[in-house]
Amino acid sequence: MMPKLTRAAVLLLLGALVYSCNKDPGPVALVGEPNPHPVPVPVADTRVLYIGNSLTQANNLPDLVAGIAAAVNVPWASQVEAAGGYGLEDHWVSTSLQRTIANGNWDWVVLQQGPSALPESRVNLVYWTQQFDVKIRAAGAHTALYMVWPDATRYSAFDSVSASYRAAATAVGGTILPAGDAWIAAWRLDGSLPLYGSDNFHPDIAGSYLAALTIFGGLTGRSPLDVPLRPAGLEYVLQGLTDGQLQDLRQAADTVITLAAHSGLE
Repeated sequence: MMPKLTRAAVLLLLGALVYSCNKDPGPVALVGEPNPHPVPVPVADTRVLYIGNSLTQANNLPDLVAGIAAAVNVPWASQVEAAGGYGLEDHWVSTSLQRTIANGNWDWVVLQQGPSALPESRVNLVYWTQQFDVKIRAAGAHTALYMVWPDATRYSAFDSVSASYRAAATAVGGTILPAGDAWIAAWRLDGSLPLYGSDNFHPDIAGSYLAALTIFGGLTGRSPLDVPLRPAGLEYVLQGLTDGQLQDLRQAADTVITLAAHSGLE
């Protein structure tokens, strides 16, 4: 037999019932079904600071990387600090750049200077990479080296350029972004690919796009083969390249990123 409720207890029960009926229960999901109104989980941007010269500026390379990221739904934000003919030593004297590194909440700082194929240039690249790496690590970011290429008259220097940039990456435990190696890999697939621009040093759009695929793959761990052949938003930029050429560029970037991962410079 249930106990007899007092008048006060009855009033309390009624009040609780009214409250529960008026309260918004929120979205209801059936057992085994996804919530029809899931709470959105904020996804932070991958934040990248580029420090370099005209080989970083050419064909708006950082925008090409951002366009690739957008095409595969990877949040991306970047800033460029570049000036024609600059090496890392030239950038180092900029106190405003050092503040940018310290205060930018970057995930990656990508360093680039000229080919640096000569022995003394290699020493210079390694030294200034080490100086920048101290600042980059203090800011909680990671250092990456954007490997470039020699001019067309010094084709034999590709190996030396590669060795210099790998030495710099190794010296700081950084990540190599081997765009110069990707150029060689691409020419092995199609020797007619127009990677150099008209001055035989700065890249044509194919050379910059190949570099962008390599940078994106190196910074994200994503295979360039996952990137659509003609990413939405970049169709106009890539309109002069055939589907076959674009496929070769993706394959070349994937090849060198895979090799870099196996070498431990990722």
